[in-house]
Amino acid sequence: MYCRFSSIGRLATLLALGGVMLYAQDATTGAISGTVTGPNGALIPGARVILDGGRGQVVRVTDANGAFRASALIPGQYQITVTAPGFETAAKLTAIASINNLTPVRITMTRAAGAVVEVLATSQALDTTTQTSGSTFTSETISSLPLGRSFSSIVNLAAGVSSSGIDANNPSVGGSSGLENQYVIDGVNTTGAGYGANGSYSIVYGSLGTGINTDFISEVQIKSFGMDAEFGGATGGMVNAVTKTGDNTLHAQVFAYFDIDSLQAKDKVPPRIDPSLRIPLSFDSRNRYEIGFTVSGPVIKDRLFYFIGYNPIRSSIKRTQVDPDQPFYGRQVEQKTETDTYYGKLNWTITSSQSLEFSIFGDPGKLPFGPNLANSLYDAPDSWEEVEFGGRNWTLKYNGVFFSDFLVEARVSQANNKFRRKLGPTTQSHFQVLDVYTGFGYAPGPGYVDGTDDRNRQYDLKLTKIFGPLELKAGYFKEDIEHKGGNSYQGPAGFVDPHVEATGQPYSSGAQVRQRYYMLDPTLVDAAGHTPLSNIAPYFRIVRARTSPPLIPTSAPWEGYFVQAKYSWNNRLFLKAGFRWEQEDMKGLQQTYKFKAADAMAPRISITWDPEGDGRSKVYAFYGKYFEKVPLDLAVRSLSTEIGVSRSDFYNINSAYNVLSNPIENGVSIRDVRPDLASGYGVAGSTNSTHFIGSAGFLTPVLPGTKLPYTTEYVLGWDMRPYEGVSVSNRVIYRSVGRVLEDMGIDGGNNLPYYIANPGENSYLIGDLARAIDPTLGNSVTPTATWPKPKRDYWAYEFEVMKTAPHWTGFMNLRLSRLEGNYEGLFRNDNGQSDPNITSLYDFSLEYMKKYEDPANPDYHPRGLTGEEAFASGPLPNDRTVVANGGLTYQWDSGFSLTTLVKFQTGTPLNKLYGLIDYDNNGELAAGGRGSQGRTPNTLNFDLSAQYVWTMANKHQISARVDVFNLWNVHKPVTYDQDYEAAVDAPNANFMNVLTYQTARRIRLGVKYQF
Repeated sequence: MYCRFSSIGRLATLLALGGVMLYAQDATTGAISGTVTGPNGALIPGARVILDGGRGQVVRVTDANGAFRASALIPGQYQITVTAPGFETAAKLTAIASINNLTPVRITMTRAAGAVVEVLATSQALDTTTQTSGSTFTSETISSLPLGRSFSSIVNLAAGVSSSGIDANNPSVGGSSGLENQYVIDGVNTTGAGYGANGSYSIVYGSLGTGINTDFISEVQIKSFGMDAEFGGATGGMVNAVTKTGDNTLHAQVFAYFDIDSLQAKDKVPPRIDPSLRIPLSFDSRNRYEIGFTVSGPVIKDRLFYFIGYNPIRSSIKRTQVDPDQPFYGRQVEQKTETDTYYGKLNWTITSSQSLEFSIFGDPGKLPFGPNLANSLYDAPDSWEEVEFGGRNWTLKYNGVFFSDFLVEARVSQANNKFRRKLGPTTQSHFQVLDVYTGFGYAPGPGYVDGTDDRNRQYDLKLTKIFGPLELKAGYFKEDIEHKGGNSYQGPAGFVDPHVEATGQPYSSGAQVRQRYYMLDPTLVDAAGHTPLSNIAPYFRIVRARTSPPLIPTSAPWEGYFVQAKYSWNNRLFLKAGFRWEQEDMKGLQQTYKFKAADAMAPRISITWDPEGDGRSKVYAFYGKYFEKVPLDLAVRSLSTEIGVSRSDFYNINSAYNVLSNPIENGVSIRDVRPDLASGYGVAGSTNSTHFIGSAGFLTPVLPGTKLPYTTEYVLGWDMRPYEGVSVSNRVIYRSVGRVLEDMGIDGGNNLPYYIANPGENSYLIGDLARAIDPTLGNSVTPTATWPKPKRDYWAYEFEVMKTAPHWTGFMNLRLSRLEGNYEGLFRNDNGQSDPNITSLYDFSLEYMKKYEDPANPDYHPRGLTGEEAFASGPLPNDRTVVANGGLTYQWDSGFSLTTLVKFQTGTPLNKLYGLIDYDNNGELAAGGRGSQGRTPNTLNFDLSAQYVWTMANKHQISARVDVFNLWNVHKPVTYDQDYEAAVDAPNANFMNVLTYQTARRIRLGVKYQF
């Protein structure tokens, strides 16, 4: 926070830090608070304090202690004027209200009435009433830096934030995985309901819709530690963005940004070590452009204000298939992205102490029909697709201050996110029909596409009451979350299966069909098992279709409440204690489970001390517990089942490949045959009389006593303002996973069921239940089932320094950390699993895994492992010893400015990964311990921004800028192929080869006109 002050003339008006008092603000507003004293230090009651942020005046009168407070302020700069009988008027003080923060001021008046003092210079104030909880970036800072255009690009500037392995929109915060954060814009929780990701998310494409652009943003706060009781639902960090607001002056801007291919360097292509791998696609060009505008101003002076903006974005990437051994050699295709971001806000100042705000924003987009996945270049256009994505959000908020010490905050909001993969009309007109033996596509296509559709209705109410040195705060919150997720099968919906055993319900989407063959005369077989080709006829088997909804509807009302008290001793020592309770009622299609609030009490306790009493330094300590809001992908996959068919045989299919006829009923015997056209005969197979099998899927029971996961945190910090314009922050952070939630099995679901449970707490029940089915527990080394307790320990020291001066500003933050354990979190970076709370980590018990390395076990399958690799503790994939960020901006009087941004990261652990025998997969077990193969190289990245602002008459401005990313075009390796096995017992020739390098140098041009 900043408090701006100085004095001129013969009067000595002094603004000093200190004299702070209790205050109240929410996640989208700020507060300014302070005291007014005379030259001898005597408190001045009855002084009139006027704060003007350009939207009318907020008037306060100091109380008997000379104190005033202004809560629920729209973030931004405020001019403060103070008058008192017998004293000079202190005018043009400047203070900045920042989201969820206090700006403390102390004003000393001089006894010489009749003069006006203009306060123009700048100083900075510490909020010594509470612990630090993260980093805040204003629109001025954001606009000066070379950053991406999405608000999520700002997050990576904060200490404690590093890449997670998902994408740039879902970083790791405080040692968490990338699916454990919460993203809030104007108070709306826009976090995806299905996976806990930023905006619209797909396990194939990542996050595509991520909110709004930086031109619409007023401030972004990254809470990475020390969060008060009113914040919850995330075990990582909270990203809180507030958009701009109109005022009494008409403002407008038009802007455009261009990424022109001819200015870009080429990405480095990894070497081709394994000759069986495809030659990488040729990258031909990348172009991106965006235009937009914002307009803001008054509807009614001092009462009603508006702000609107629109920003369409278009991008294009061209690639060529250059592998002569693969299909469509030489074909060039274009991959396009279209996004239309919009934003609107109305602010109504009902009175100087009551306000109403409504905002609406969204980022609908699409990938037009085409080869939107890289592998699509090897496929026929029948397999191409269109993708629709994006969010639509709105919020209505009321803030009211009554009797100067009672604050009411109420909000109702809704967040919508969708992600839909849509096949082209030709492909969608027919089922996928493939030859069961050759794979030839009679009616080709991808077979299915995935999708999600989220709606989150949100309600919250917060009340704050101040009793002298005591502040009490309480709140209730609720989110009615609905998530639809799943797969739609290729082809038109509506086919009704005519089999006798069928339900008579129409298919909710298409079907996957395999063309098989039978013998017209099953006895016409020679001694070698051959039959003439003339004795062979095709039949058709549906292997996948459903009558249940293509997108499975699930829901999870999530609600809770909190209470918090803060007490001040002499405005130097502040004690804060809060408690938060959360509960989540998960509802799948066939099964429900309620996580109870009684099992999810989250204490948040802090103590803050101002050792000198002057507001220039503070020492604080914090303890907290954060509970996870469980993403609904678990409800789709474990609490619901797909109802349909897994086998349905027919003699005929129409020429359009979308209607089957002449069903083969159960009990009819036919003999399968495999045509061998090259040899001129068919190879006789087995006789089959089962031609219809309904599919009801499998539910995963939730064990009794299963509770919400949580993480505990301890923080010790020291902040200070040693000099004018300099702020320094230090803290030591320790975070540890206290409880996790996972689907757990003994044999990977082969013969024994899965259960949803808390490993190390109630998971002992699984062995008792499984022994009733199989006393040997799948030939485990002992008839017991255990899973080591999950561990994720994060230690960090963080240091931040910021400097402001008349012509330049700079910041630097440093994190020294260690992250180790056996549990990564909701996203597994080692094998890329986006399966929150249902990863493969706990699919097998320790005793079952050990059987493969036991020579006495009948399932002995030695690979030189111990059987303990899955649960062995060591450095986790997101472990980085050092992460540092630095930025420096210099502004010349001519209007030219130059900014450099530097990011340094040490490497992450490299593993030798084996697959799971029962799954015949890869990327699961770290042989020789985690990090046995060393680490990826350290990376150092320099970005540069140069801007020129031409100021014309009447405050009109034209600005031009150039942003250069990866200035020196460095190509350090970023990721490696860590799979020692391509599949079980199948060596991976590409093991430890580079997969990706740093993105090559990119240049973006921008121009803006504003007034």
